[in-house]
Amino acid sequence: EESPLSMLSFLLEVLSSQGLPGSVDLLSAFLETLSCLLAASAITKTYLIYTEQLLMSCTDIVASHIEVSSLLSKPSNLLK
Repeated sequence: EESPLSMLSFLLEVLSSQGLPGSVDLLSAFLETLSCLLAASAITKTYLIYTEQLLMSCTDIVASHIEVSSLLSKPSNLLK
């Protein structure tokens, strides 16, 4: 049986190899997931670091595709 962390890592491996869209909601979800991972203390440190790196890679991809003009036209997105 696969652990939730290994399933998350697999998903992040797939996502990090794809062209992710620039989405504030997706970026927020990645950052929230990263926050949860950082708060977890019972996870093997090596595997946790690998998963965090994958998550940061996905976050970077999404953030690099967000256009500033789309953020300025919908300021409510910044407050979520």
